[in-house]
Amino acid sequence: MEALTNISLWDTAIKILAGRNRPQDQVHPESEFFGPVGYFDNPGVNSSFPSGHTALAFTTAAVFMRESGNNPWVGVPAYLIASGVGFSRMYVEKHWLSDVIFGAVLGHSIGM
Repeated sequence: MEALTNISLWDTAIKILAGRNRPQDQVHPESEFFGPVGYFDNPGVNSSFPSGHTALAFTTAAVFMRESGNNPWVGVPAYLIASGVGFSRMYVEKHWLSDVIFGAVLGHSIGM
């Protein structure tokens, strides 16, 4: 619970500071960072960076891996599922690749 709370707080704080638009944004089809002003103007569109779903998935995978004593029978499937979450966020055009990579690194770091 501590790791999930921490990742949620960090993810939200970074989303607010970055204010990055999502890939399906029709007004700004290219990746742009608008900062806090952009986030508060349109939080649904300007909240792409980092990927919260990916961060939560990798946090969970890291905690599972750590709590299992680094057992690969637990860690490998957990990280595969987390990677699938990240891929799905790009597939449905909710996040850029860098959003997913940063979310994965952030989630893993906090989970460990």
